[in-house]
Amino acid sequence: MYEFLAVASKEITTSAPSTNAFLTNTFLAQVIAGIIIAFAASLFTVWFALKRFRTERWWDRKADAYSSILEALHYAKQGTLECLDKRMDQLSNQLREKMKAAWNEIHKAINTGSFLLCRDARKALDALTEATNKTMTPTGNNFDFNAALKVQLKAVNRCLEVLPLIAKKDLSVK
Repeated sequence: MYEFLAVASKEITTSAPSTNAFLTNTFLAQVIAGIIIAFAASLFTVWFALKRFRTERWWDRKADAYSSILEALHYAKQGTLECLDKRMDQLSNQLREKMKAAWNEIHKAINTGSFLLCRDARKALDALTEATNKTMTPTGNNFDFNAALKVQLKAVNRCLEVLPLIAKKDLSVK
């Protein structure tokens, strides 16, 4: 009878190490799988975060561009109104500089507009410069500066009406 217990005990002890090896291999496989899953999840998280960062940064740049254009249009309008009230040589140096900077900003936006602005915004700015260039270019001896300023003011006002709506649509702002 003791021999039977000794043989049974021997079988149990010889089979126990294979069970431990199986448990060790299963545990090791779970740890490796967990590491791989964690690495893949972190890669996807970083990728999505960078994509979101780039999108938000692009939105910020577009919003800044629209803001600077609208500010420039404001100064162009203010300068044009002052020109209609006074003669050009009576304008203050500060307003003259702001008006010059405003038109420079508008022309810069037109030149670099394809990079940041949507097609409708570029069309609105193109219409503004087209109207301004037509009226501000003398075509003979009978150049009417006040009429040219009125056309310019109308074009600036039109751009100021349309551009904020275009910017809101482009930036998905309500």
